[in-house]
Amino acid sequence: MENNSKVSASSFVKEHWILVNWGPEQLLRLPKRMEYEMNKIFLAILVFIFFSPPQAVCGWLHTEGRSIKDSAGNVVMLRGVNMYIRLQNERTKYNAAKAMGANVVRLMLWKQDIEGNPGTLYPGEDQRGLTAIDDAVQWAHDAGLMVILEQQIWSFQVEPAPVEFLTDAALQESWLSMWCTLIDRYKNNDTVIGIDLMNEPWNIKNRPPNEVAVPLWESIAKNAVTKLRPHNPNLIFFIEGWGMLVQPMWSDFEFLQQPNTVISDHVYGYKPYQFLSDRYSIYTKQNIPVWLGEIGFLPNEVLFMIHQLNNFDQLGLHYTIYTFGASPWDSPYYIVSASYDLTSIGQIYSDHIKSLVALSPPKRLRIAY
Repeated sequence: MENNSKVSASSFVKEHWILVNWGPEQLLRLPKRMEYEMNKIFLAILVFIFFSPPQAVCGWLHTEGRSIKDSAGNVVMLRGVNMYIRLQNERTKYNAAKAMGANVVRLMLWKQDIEGNPGTLYPGEDQRGLTAIDDAVQWAHDAGLMVILEQQIWSFQVEPAPVEFLTDAALQESWLSMWCTLIDRYKNNDTVIGIDLMNEPWNIKNRPPNEVAVPLWESIAKNAVTKLRPHNPNLIFFIEGWGMLVQPMWSDFEFLQQPNTVISDHVYGYKPYQFLSDRYSIYTKQNIPVWLGEIGFLPNEVLFMIHQLNNFDQLGLHYTIYTFGASPWDSPYYIVSASYDLTSIGQIYSDHIKSLVALSPPKRLRIAY
């Protein structure tokens, strides 16, 4: 006998598709309690359909189609935070990030520090270079966090790189040498799951027009992956395209389809669901994972923040929020205070990622460098 009271998961998703296509203007018309309950039900269905039950990550991660999995075949969704290596580089910081629900840290590095030539920016910053990174990786490991190393700044007041980098072979070699140093240093430590080659290459000052700069960057990045991957085939390479300046942000899809390769983008503020779908589905439909290395929200954007996070989840995107920590830079995007108390944005993010099924790495024995 047919039970008409049963509703399949797929029909529920179809019937409630409007939830992920509404913008903040429509959501504001919903009674707050109704909006909250509907979002809870919808996300519960998505978790049931798409995600594995919670368990510990096993060994090195790898890509499989559009997914990232551990060595046991469990799907791992990266939900984390950005941290500057120089700012409040202390054990408490990593424990606080884990407590707020993160499972990964995008660790933002200075090239000059790694090369042993730190430049002064603000008093109190951790400028110990490789020793600082050693400590950060160990503290992340002890807290149960994974780490993605990322080159954020080239040198004092030069970020992410000098414009000459795009055409100067010597500068490119010095950059590759920096990455070789890091990859070789942590090749036996599966806390470091991957590297993000360069932060926002499209923000290089005085760069040439997009039609010139884009092929230059893609050639540099592809050469880097080819040369660096043999140093540790287990690493995932997170590759930033040319950002919001172009669509698509990366043209060579076949290159991105090779194992352990993920395309990366940054999203700040509100973007309509259709915009996000058009921008990222062209990759996921070709079995290319997408990671939003930086997402960010201002305090006056809390009304649409949950909606935006839901959209990211619906599209199967990995993401890390900017930024965890505080300093004299006084960024409006901080999600914690100097004592690691969550801001309003930080609290919403923490509640959201804790509500999802997240996989966290087990504590492992310290690996000698």
